[in-house]
Amino acid sequence: MFFYSSVAYGIRSDIWGLGTRSLSLSTADMLTDPNSYLARGNPAAGQRIKKPLLNFSLSNTDFNLDATQADPVTSPGSGLTPDPYDAQTAESIQMMSFGLVFPLGKRLNVAMAGQASGNAFARVHAFSGQEVYYLHYDDRQLRPELYTSLGLNLWKSLSVGLGLFHTFKAQGQVQLAVSQTDADSRMFMELTPVVVPYGGVFFDWARWKFGLYYKAENKAPTSIDMDIDFNLNVASIPFSAGSELISYYDPAVAAL
Repeated sequence: MFFYSSVAYGIRSDIWGLGTRSLSLSTADMLTDPNSYLARGNPAAGQRIKKPLLNFSLSNTDFNLDATQADPVTSPGSGLTPDPYDAQTAESIQMMSFGLVFPLGKRLNVAMAGQASGNAFARVHAFSGQEVYYLHYDDRQLRPELYTSLGLNLWKSLSVGLGLFHTFKAQGQVQLAVSQTDADSRMFMELTPVVVPYGGVFFDWARWKFGLYYKAENKAPTSIDMDIDFNLNVASIPFSAGSELISYYDPAVAAL
C-alpha cells in the first residue's frame, strides 16, 4: 500500500490480514483485491465479483521470541510480584477465518468475514504498567473479529462501500477485603458489543486499481477496577487501583 496511517495496531488482522492469502501478501491485497475476504478490506472492491464466494482458512503461528524477563522493568514500590509469563514458551496461536460475498444484482454486493482463535474465544489480560511484553505477539491477547459490509457500483469503474467492525469492550471490577483473620473477594467481568464503522472507495481502470479506506477509532473504554480494603486492628485502609486493557483499543486507520 502507498499510504497506511496506523502505526499502533489494535487488532491482529491489521498486521497479518484475514485469511492465508492476505497473510502471504502481508496485507497488500487489503484495498484492491476482490476476494472472499472482501469485508475485512475495502468493501467497495467487489464490483467484479459476479457469483457467490465462500472461503475458510486455518493458520498456526509459532512465535520465536526473546524472553521478556531478560529486560525487567524496575520493581514497583508496591511490592507486586514479577509477571511469571515467558514469551519464549508462549503457545502457538491457531486462528480460524472465514469470508463470504454475495452479489445482489449487477451493482450491489453484501459480504461478511471474521476470525476467531482456536486457543480461546477471548482472553483478557490487564497490565500493571510494569511489565515488558509483546503486545500482538502474545497468546494472552485474543479476541474474535467480525466484519459485515455493503458495496455499490456507482458508475462503470467507480464503487463505494460501507462496513461495520463488530467487536466488544471489556470492563470488570475486583473487590478484595483482607483482615487479620479472614479474606474475601469477588470479581465481575462484562463483555459488551461495540460497532465501529469503516468505508472505502474503489476505482478500477485498465490495469490500474486504486483503493481508499478509512476505519473509525474504537473509543470504547476498557478497564478493570480494583477495590481493596485492609481491615486491621488499628485501622481500615481502603485502596483503589485500575488497569487499562491496551489491546482492546483500536486506532483510526486511513489507507490509500
